This record gives sequence, C-alpha cells and structure tokens, in this order.
Amino acid sequence: MKKNKLLYGIRQIFLVIAFIIGLVLLFNKPITNYLIENYHPVIFGDEVRTEKKTKAPYDWASVKPLNLFAVANARAYHPQIKVVGGIYNQKLGLNVPIVNGVDQTIYSLCAGTLEPNEKMGQSNYSIAAHNVGSSKDALFAPIYQKAKVGDTLDITNFHKVYTYKIYAKAPVSQHNNTILEDSSQPNLTLVTCGNANQNSKQRFVYQAKLTKTSNYNDVPASTKAFLNEKYTLKSSRWNMVYLHMLGTGKHQK
Repeated sequence: MKKNKLLYGIRQIFLVIAFIIGLVLLFNKPITNYLIENYHPVIFGDEVRTEKKTKAPYDWASVKPLNLFAVANARAYHPQIKVVGGIYNQKLGLNVPIVNGVDQTIYSLCAGTLEPNEKMGQSNYSIAAHNVGSSKDALFAPIYQKAKVGDTLDITNFHKVYTYKIYAKAPVSQHNNTILEDSSQPNLTLVTCGNANQNSKQRFVYQAKLTKTSNYNDVPASTKAFLNEKYTLKSSRWNMVYLHMLGTGKHQK
C-alpha cells in the first residue's frame, strides 16, 4: 500500500514537471520577448556624462541565437551591464539600450558597439542588435520591420541627443567589415540579423548621417515619457548610496 502511494506520488511529480516544461515550451517566445521588452536599466547621469571608462568585452564567440535561457540569464546578471545610452524612435516603437562591447549577455538585452572606443556623434558609430522576429518591439525588430530610407533615429547618452537620417540600407555578408571603417563625417551604422534568422550568415545594414545635435534637456516631454518607459534616470550612484546610508542610520535610531 505504501509502495503504491509512493509510486503515485512520484508519478504526480513527473506529471507536474512535464506540465511546467510543456508550458515553458509553448510560451517560450512570448516569455523571451517579455523579458527583453521589460528590461529597465538604471542610468546614472554622472557616470554617462563623464564617459566613465570600463573595460568592454568583445567576445564574439559567446554570441549565440537568442533563447529563453540566455535572456533569463542576462536578466539575472543585468546589474553588470553598463548602459551608456539608448537609440530610439517613438514612431517606430524603437527604444533600445546601448552598451559598449559585444557578448551574449549584452546582446540578449541591448545593442552593443562593434568597435572599441566608439563615441556618439563622432566618426562611424556602429552598433548591432538581434532582430527578434516574434516581436514588434524587442531590440532591432522595429528597425528591420519598419525603418526605411529617410527615417530619423536618435541616439542619446542622456546628456546630448544625436539625430541621424537613414540614407542607405542593404543586406551584407557577416564577413563584410568595410561597414565598420572610420568615417571623416559623423555616421551611424546599424547591423542586425536578416529575415529574423539569427543563424543566417547574412546581415542587414542601415547607414545614417548626423543631421543634428541637441541637449537632452530640450527633448519634448512626450519623448522623455517614452524613454522613461525603458530607463530609470538617476543623477548619481553616490547620491543613492549616501541616501541609503542616511536612511539606514535613521532606521537604526
């Protein structure tokens, strides 16, 4: 009798595990998209403004096609991601954080710069992100699905805003590095997967030229509200630490 109860209990556990696995497989893409789209990094103004230097990874070998495990793992370690700005276009629904460097964690949640020491608004600022075909909002899906020649894209470090106008788009081989060459004029180069197939050897490239530089404080309130859906802006990390210490001290009293 006890043996039958034990077997019944084990069977029930396996059924529950199988049910959970089935749900994960069924809702794999929606959950993955949700984790990407609802990533909300904290931006510290003093660190971005002074362009605080941190060693950026360029681990191309680690970058694999997106999956639920990779994105969940990136969300678990997201405090280690040092966001330096964002690229956006409210009309396209584009609102993606930018990080210096390339690796699986960065590309699971953000766009990454393709070369070391790139600076917004200078030379050829080149960034890449995945094209998530199952979403209209995640990463560079809005660019691939909606952007066309003549559209504008804004890049900001939350101090300055650099507005670029797309003048060319084309498919290229993944081995074509000419798109990363320095430019005497300030350009923007965007790279994403073609046809939303992350295993494809083809990439899609958008090139844009700088048309305007402005202060972030002059951005319209509606645009700031759109950006605030993605980012939490703080003036200083040290202010937060100091206020936390004061709050802890008061609590202890």
